[in-house]
Amino acid sequence: FVGSIDGLGAGTLEWTEEWTSIDGVHRSSGTITGGTGDFAGATGTHTFSLRTTNFIDQTSEEVIGTVFFDIVLPNDG
Repeated sequence: FVGSIDGLGAGTLEWTEEWTSIDGVHRSSGTITGGTGDFAGATGTHTFSLRTTNFIDQTSEEVIGTVFFDIVLPNDG
């Protein structure tokens, strides 16, 4: 991730990811491994869920997803 989060600051976040995919439902989970800028020293986890449904004509997809981050930033005083 490169960017900013309202109320938290700006910088980068790096994380590991592990994916599973069963019957059109795709899930991942991961652990924050580092960051820069205001996110330096960040720890935490994330989960991601995505559901895809092919329409009958197979020319488009409906995609519904959610992402949750639990981010802990060091208190720099």
